[in-house]
Amino acid sequence: MAAARDAVQKLLGSTVRAHVTDGRSFVGTLVCVDGAGNTVLAEAEEWAPAADVALENRVEAARRWVGLLNIKQALLVRLEADSRLLARSD
Repeated sequence: MAAARDAVQKLLGSTVRAHVTDGRSFVGTLVCVDGAGNTVLAEAEEWAPAADVALENRVEAARRWVGLLNIKQALLVRLEADSRLLARSD
Protein backbone atom coordinates (compact mmCIF):
# COMPACT_ATOMS: atom_id res chain seq x y z
CA MET A 1 0.00 0.00 0.00
CA ALA A 2 2.84 2.41 0.78
CA ALA A 3 4.35 1.79 -2.67
CA ALA A 4 1.06 2.74 -4.36
CA ARG A 5 0.78 5.87 -2.21
CA ASP A 6 4.36 6.85 -3.10
CA ALA A 7 3.65 6.33 -6.81
CA VAL A 8 0.56 8.54 -6.66
CA GLN A 9 2.45 11.25 -4.79
CA LYS A 10 5.05 11.35 -7.56
CA LEU A 11 2.27 11.87 -10.10
CA LEU A 12 0.55 14.77 -8.32
CA GLY A 13 0.57 17.81 -10.60
CA SER A 14 1.35 15.67 -13.65
CA THR A 15 -0.77 14.99 -16.71
CA VAL A 16 -2.40 11.55 -16.53
CA ARG A 17 -4.99 9.56 -18.47
CA ALA A 18 -7.75 7.93 -16.42
CA HIS A 19 -9.76 5.11 -18.01
CA VAL A 20 -13.28 4.43 -16.69
CA THR A 21 -15.60 1.43 -16.88
CA ASP A 22 -17.73 2.67 -19.80
CA GLY A 23 -14.72 2.95 -22.12
CA ARG A 24 -14.18 6.70 -21.90
CA SER A 25 -10.88 8.18 -20.80
CA PHE A 26 -10.03 11.54 -19.29
CA VAL A 27 -6.76 13.45 -19.64
CA GLY A 28 -5.95 16.07 -17.05
CA THR A 29 -3.71 17.17 -14.21
CA LEU A 30 -3.81 14.84 -11.21
CA VAL A 31 -4.85 17.00 -8.26
CA CYS A 32 -5.52 14.38 -5.59
CA VAL A 33 -6.65 10.90 -4.68
CA ASP A 34 -8.72 11.00 -1.51
CA GLY A 35 -8.90 8.44 1.28
CA ALA A 36 -11.80 6.66 -0.45
CA GLY A 37 -9.77 6.23 -3.65
CA ASN A 38 -11.63 8.88 -5.67
CA THR A 39 -9.41 10.62 -8.23
CA VAL A 40 -9.59 14.34 -9.00
CA LEU A 41 -8.31 15.76 -12.29
CA ALA A 42 -8.08 19.47 -13.16
CA GLU A 43 -8.37 20.92 -16.66
CA ALA A 44 -9.61 17.55 -17.86
CA GLU A 45 -10.72 16.55 -21.34
CA GLU A 46 -13.00 13.59 -22.00
CA TRP A 47 -12.04 11.22 -24.82
CA ALA A 48 -14.86 9.12 -26.23
CA PRO A 49 -14.25 5.52 -27.29
CA ALA A 50 -13.50 5.42 -31.01
CA ALA A 51 -16.46 3.13 -31.74
CA ASP A 52 -18.89 5.76 -30.41
CA VAL A 53 -17.71 8.46 -32.79
CA ALA A 54 -18.78 8.54 -36.44
CA LEU A 55 -15.80 8.40 -38.79
CA GLU A 56 -16.51 11.79 -40.38
CA ASN A 57 -16.79 13.44 -36.93
CA ARG A 58 -13.97 11.59 -35.18
CA VAL A 59 -11.59 14.55 -34.87
CA GLU A 60 -14.24 17.02 -33.69
CA ALA A 61 -16.20 14.66 -31.42
CA ALA A 62 -13.42 12.51 -29.98
CA ARG A 63 -12.78 14.90 -27.10
CA ARG A 64 -14.59 17.55 -25.09
CA TRP A 65 -13.62 19.93 -22.31
CA VAL A 66 -14.72 18.86 -18.81
CA GLY A 67 -12.69 21.04 -16.44
CA LEU A 68 -12.52 19.82 -12.83
CA LEU A 69 -13.47 16.15 -12.57
CA ASN A 70 -13.99 13.69 -9.71
CA ILE A 71 -13.82 10.01 -10.70
CA LYS A 72 -15.23 7.56 -8.17
CA GLN A 73 -12.94 4.68 -7.30
CA ALA A 74 -15.53 2.12 -8.46
CA LEU A 75 -15.45 3.62 -11.98
CA LEU A 76 -11.68 3.91 -12.39
CA VAL A 77 -10.19 1.07 -14.42
CA ARG A 78 -6.64 2.33 -14.84
CA LEU A 79 -4.52 5.45 -14.45
CA GLU A 80 -1.72 6.03 -16.98
CA ALA A 81 1.25 8.37 -16.79
CA ASP A 82 4.64 8.73 -18.40
CA SER A 83 6.90 6.12 -16.77
CA ARG A 84 9.63 8.75 -16.36
CA LEU A 85 7.41 10.49 -13.80
CA LEU A 86 7.44 7.41 -11.58
CA ALA A 87 11.22 7.26 -11.75
CA ARG A 88 11.57 10.74 -10.21
CA SER A 89 13.42 10.79 -6.91
CA ASP A 90 11.81 13.95 -5.44
